[in-house]
Parts: sequence; structure tokens; C-alpha cells
Amino acid sequence: MFLFQNELAAALARLIEVLPLIPPGWENLFASAIEDTAGAFALSGQPERAACLYGFAEAFRETTGASRFPIEHPDYERRVSRLRSVSDAESLARFWAKGRAMTSEEAVACALEGVGQSYGLSEFFRWLEENI
Repeated sequence: MFLFQNELAAALARLIEVLPLIPPGWENLFASAIEDTAGAFALSGQPERAACLYGFAEAFRETTGASRFPIEHPDYERRVSRLRSVSDAESLARFWAKGRAMTSEEAVACALEGVGQSYGLSEFFRWLEENI
């Protein structure tokens, strides 16, 4: 997974594109995709949105028993630690709790909200059609 600053829009596009396509029964993949998307939003300066998605993923994993793959732990811890370091603790807790109360559909909607305009998805999809 690449999350370099100059490729953030493409990373978000790819992560967000896959969210609605993950079939039922793939809880680990779904939770990981949500967490990766949250990490990308945190890097793009949207800590509230990131906290909502991290909160949802945490509750989703608890509810479904979808554990994080061992290889994912260090990256997850690093991203959440960075989010905490740049966010107001009270605000972070409020948005994290909001995410914990979301349904899967609401979490996907949160991830997709305004993305086409904010992250140049139309340009990315045009590139994808021309190059893949």
C-alpha cells in the first residue's frame, strides 16, 4: 500500500473504490480497508473523518470477531498514534465514539462523502481506463 503525499489521491481512490465491493463474510478485509481509508484521511488533514472510520472499524472488529492480521498491527498503531498526536483529545474521542455507533453502510457513506470532488476521482478513473 502506498500513502506517499503525492499519491494520496490515488491511494484514496483505490481504497474507497474497493469498499463497496467487499463481499459479506470478508470482515477482516472490510475492516482493514476502512482502517486504510481512515489512515489516508488522517494524512490528508481530515482527523475527524479518520477518527470516525477508526472508531467504526474498532467496533466492527469487536462485533464480528474480525481480527487484524499480525502484519497490520505496526502500521495501524503508527497511524493511530500519529492521528492522536495531531488531534485534540476531546474532539478525537467524540468522533471515534460517533464512528463506533455507525453501521457498515454509514461508514462506507462517510468514506465516500465528497470524494469525487475532493480527491479527483474522475481524473483517477479516466487514468485507470486509459492505462489498465
